[in-house]
Amino acid sequence: MNVGGPDFTNVMFADDIMLFSKANVTNVSVLNSCLDKYCSWSGQLINRTKSGIIFSKMVHLNQKRRLKQLLQMKKVPENAFYLGAPLFTSRSRSKDFKYLQDKLETRLTGWRSKNLSWASHCTLIKSVAQALPTYSFSTFDVPTVVCDKLDAMTRRFWWNPKSVRKFEEKLLELFDDESINAIKRIVIPAAPSLDKLVWILDAKGKFSVKSAFNINHAPMQIVDESLWSQLWKLKIHDRYKLLVWRIATGILPTRLTVAQNSRAIHSSLLTVTSCQDILKFICNPCILFDDQHKTKVLLEQTSIQFATTLDSIWTLRNKVVHENFKFNVLVQIGNLEVRIIEHIQALVESADADDSICSKVWNAPPLGIVKLNVDARIRVDQAAIAVVARNHRGFIIKAWAKLIDFSDPTMAEAAAITWALELAVIEKFEHICIESDAKVYVDALAAPIDDCLWKIHALISMSLKLALKFSSCNFHWVKRNANQVDSCSCQGCFLSYTPFCLFCIVSSNLCC
Repeated sequence: MNVGGPDFTNVMFADDIMLFSKANVTNVSVLNSCLDKYCSWSGQLINRTKSGIIFSKMVHLNQKRRLKQLLQMKKVPENAFYLGAPLFTSRSRSKDFKYLQDKLETRLTGWRSKNLSWASHCTLIKSVAQALPTYSFSTFDVPTVVCDKLDAMTRRFWWNPKSVRKFEEKLLELFDDESINAIKRIVIPAAPSLDKLVWILDAKGKFSVKSAFNINHAPMQIVDESLWSQLWKLKIHDRYKLLVWRIATGILPTRLTVAQNSRAIHSSLLTVTSCQDILKFICNPCILFDDQHKTKVLLEQTSIQFATTLDSIWTLRNKVVHENFKFNVLVQIGNLEVRIIEHIQALVESADADDSICSKVWNAPPLGIVKLNVDARIRVDQAAIAVVARNHRGFIIKAWAKLIDFSDPTMAEAAAITWALELAVIEKFEHICIESDAKVYVDALAAPIDDCLWKIHALISMSLKLALKFSSCNFHWVKRNANQVDSCSCQGCFLSYTPFCLFCIVSSNLCC
């Protein structure tokens, strides 16, 4: 019953009838008299205890009480079901349709289904599991989350989760937690391939006496890998980078390395505790400034000054030791200052040149080709990968992002390219061009598959097989400036903790 609806309407079912009326005493009294006449004429009685009243939200509470007393019926509860489906839906639609999961689980986990063969499993899924939600699907828009859970329950029933539990129990018995996580992250190739031993300490998985010798004579002190990446990213000359690397690895005979291998000099007299401290000092100078932009510039200039000073000291030392060179301290300091100024000026000029071409990094593909830009971001033990598809006008057609269980950057970038190919197959793109800033993986796609890194071998083979499904498929390496949209998509996936797919047409004036 509602306030502004029609006077009387009806909906007929097989055994029931639903009557619609205005929520006032006059209309309800007429409706009640009609029901009494029907009972007297037909000889049938209405079971008012099983009947109910549905009120709209605009009906006042006192009016509801009067109408229920007049008709001698109760209000239909909000969680009522009719013909196996809920009469009302709430804001949480996944909770409203949870009964589908419970009903399916009851059928699949019954005692009779425990002793069924594979053929009986298939018959039960087709005849019972897939027929249960038919009426609900035909009358309601069931959420995708509920559909995914129903599919997951059906898959678990088909594949028999007991065997999975036994497999996990065996893993716990034989391996530690770190090994179990590594086993679970193994990428299964699309096509079966022969198992082979891999020397994981080599990038290509091939054993050599040289690699074994290097491992046996590796330094005891472990340096954080992030420091090495910071060193190679410094905007200084490559010769200075190699000098700092040689000092940090202990190759050069510095005072510290001599003190560690000689009894004549005590390490307590040294001002630097380890060679790695020099690397940390150059990569991360202890400088603080109010303006962050000025702090970044000052850090770069300080790194140049320290590295250039080290190179000058080392070069002067070799001349004195091997050539008996006579030097003037003031002249050497003057030459050092000139070299520092030259490097700083070159740094400023390269920064200006990068700023001038930053907006021209990304180019739209030719007509008829869809360009897919991919990117990956690592956070602790998870990675976010993103794919952005754009047409020949530079408009964004679709964007996807999701989280994967990879902590290795190379694996994450490889998974992003493979996922982009899978999405392109689903979207039925004919001509595609994939751009990525992962140069290692892009180069591996063009090289023989036996020469690629062993950890991305399975993903390489999957990508090459997927690429054959297109009329044309090209892979290009681009700088990170061309993947800004993908980088933002990865960040958004970390913030939402859920995968997403964006359908849109966005102007190409956006930053790439």
